[in-house]
Amino acid sequence: MVVSILKILVSLSAFAFAVWFPIGLYLFWEKRNTSQQQIWRKKPAAVAYQRFGVGSLHQFDWYLGRQSTVSVKSIPEICEWLLDCKFIHDQALFAHPDMWQHPVDFEISRQGDCEDHALWAWRKCHDLGVEAEFVVGKMLLGNGNWGDHTWVVLKDRKGSYTLETTAKKLELFHVMPVQARSHYRPYYGMDTKLHSFVYQRSVKP
Repeated sequence: MVVSILKILVSLSAFAFAVWFPIGLYLFWEKRNTSQQQIWRKKPAAVAYQRFGVGSLHQFDWYLGRQSTVSVKSIPEICEWLLDCKFIHDQALFAHPDMWQHPVDFEISRQGDCEDHALWAWRKCHDLGVEAEFVVGKMLLGNGNWGDHTWVVLKDRKGSYTLETTAKKLELFHVMPVQARSHYRPYYGMDTKLHSFVYQRSVKP
């Protein structure tokens, strides 16, 4: 009798696990995805250019001035040009912790950090008439920590996706929305029409 009861209990436990574990797992990921989507919700706001970073010393229309020396006709050409640029931190390049280069100066030096790469791509999107947003925030690093980062978000008829402008392999430039939501935490954005945004769930202190 005891053995039979134990067998019944084991069977019921296995059945309950088989039924409720997938449901629990689904609810967990659904909640996680909802939270990540909320992080990317934004609203228009008048964001002072200084809020974008220590190295942000100019209004954003300043980066749209001066004649560019590089001709590109598409997003793939933007990515290809950036492949040959060297990523180097401002401290090593300018002996300063944060210094944003003008895109035309970046075309001459072809070296700089994430802001320089992203600003140049953002400027080129503006010149091409492509809807894009320059975004500052945090990125998940290989060591599991979050570090300051800057990237570009492109928009088309199908939606939006992240352009990782510091990538050194062509296939790594385009980051899909699902991966972007788990690896990026946006703070502020500036589109090519000079409209600024605040991302509601991750406002920079």
